[in-house]
Amino acid sequence: MGRLSPVLIDVDERGDVRMWSRHGTGLTARLGALPDRFACVPPGTVFDGELVAIGERGGQAVQDFAAVTRAIFTGDPLATERPSFVAFDVLRLAGENLRARPWHERRDHLHQALPVDDRVRLISSQPATPEAHAAIVALGFEGHRAQAPRAASSSTSVASSAERA
Repeated sequence: MGRLSPVLIDVDERGDVRMWSRHGTGLTARLGALPDRFACVPPGTVFDGELVAIGERGGQAVQDFAAVTRAIFTGDPLATERPSFVAFDVLRLAGENLRARPWHERRDHLHQALPVDDRVRLISSQPATPEAHAAIVALGFEGHRAQAPRAASSSTSVASSAERA
């Protein structure tokens, strides 16, 4: 999987879907039909995740950062169909700020609200152990996120469209 810096999916209070880089760059127009998959999400919802693309080399799944980069920087219609959104948190749900809630509560909300399909995926979770870390590295991932089960969200730079306006 290739990855881009974390991406936020913001379904604003009117139900308009916008995708933002963590640095505030608008990505919605650059990702083809991917934002449309969030049309059924309650207004006032923000998901935190990453754009990823999977390639293959020698029969093995590998990271394809170039595919994500082509989609973001060229907007080429063929390139925009490669990246998927992999969610790992829900920061707001139907206007309610969930960031101070424990991870297990946000995870339950994420399972219920995320419109999972072939291009919208929910990251799998497992206990943080040395064996789990080694398995993730062996798969070719550049990194992973570890968070205590009772921890509040570490995503503090997130604001909904209304908060940015």
